[in-house]
Amino acid sequence: MSRNVRLKEHAPGTIRERSPDPTEFLGFNGTIDFRPYTFKVDANGFVESSHCEKLQGAKRVVLLGDSFFEYAFVDQGARICDVMNELSLVLSRRLEFMNAGYAASTTLNSVVTFVAKILPMRPVAVVMCAGTFDADCWRDKRSYWRPHPWYSPLVPASPEFKNDSVELCTEDYVTLMSGVSAMCHAAGIKLFLIAKPICPESEWSKTHKYYKTKVERLNIYNGAVRDFSKRDRRVTLLDLGERCKLNWDDFYDANHLNKSGAGKVADVIFDEISRAVSRPSKLTNFLEKLEKLKRTFVR
Repeated sequence: MSRNVRLKEHAPGTIRERSPDPTEFLGFNGTIDFRPYTFKVDANGFVESSHCEKLQGAKRVVLLGDSFFEYAFVDQGARICDVMNELSLVLSRRLEFMNAGYAASTTLNSVVTFVAKILPMRPVAVVMCAGTFDADCWRDKRSYWRPHPWYSPLVPASPEFKNDSVELCTEDYVTLMSGVSAMCHAAGIKLFLIAKPICPESEWSKTHKYYKTKVERLNIYNGAVRDFSKRDRRVTLLDLGERCKLNWDDFYDANHLNKSGAGKVADVIFDEISRAVSRPSKLTNFLEKLEKLKRTFVR
């Protein structure tokens, strides 16, 4: 039986439309509309981002991961990449942020995409994250190879593959990210890892049937990311839960940001990356402060 390695990537040039599922109403906190949300995929398989046509020739920064970057339920123009590209234009940083997010991706899925697609592009920086799906895999003896259509990197999955060592599960993450870190270092690519923010408890979270489960799994994932970042000094940790002042109404569920939250997170990621890959002038620093002040009042 032939099998194929799954490359979790959007088909170039497609247009996708998704709506929040009304049957999962308790999973949402009322900060997004129950309507169709559209996102387009560009000719290179990235989720189309605002202002990219004005940033051609700029240094590339790729955001690679799961639905945290993909943002199915936030309109184009308000996603993390959109906000950062707008900042790049306003502040003349000449950085193009490219959205390689794909919902339900694990770290292994992202590593395959990184090796097959992102590394040959030679971006100046890569920002990576996963989340609850990684934690789900680590709980299974087969880790990232568990035979489930959401997780398995092989199509069709191989149910007979087993791994009898429970201890190996989180070590798979360390092994994968050590390889990515080494490749980035050799190619001169700066690697940033995201520890995800978690929606604070509120009256809404008491009715969220998945809230506790998602928080538990995100804490497991974030712990692994923080531990790895301490072990590998070539990696820069962006601990968004610590760095961003986020309220419950900056999320639309336990672990996904709405328009308001995306703007706050984009400010932090943009600031960290732009300073790491370029040396802004005093004038640029002044303009950046003015832009952040303006955005604070607009929100």
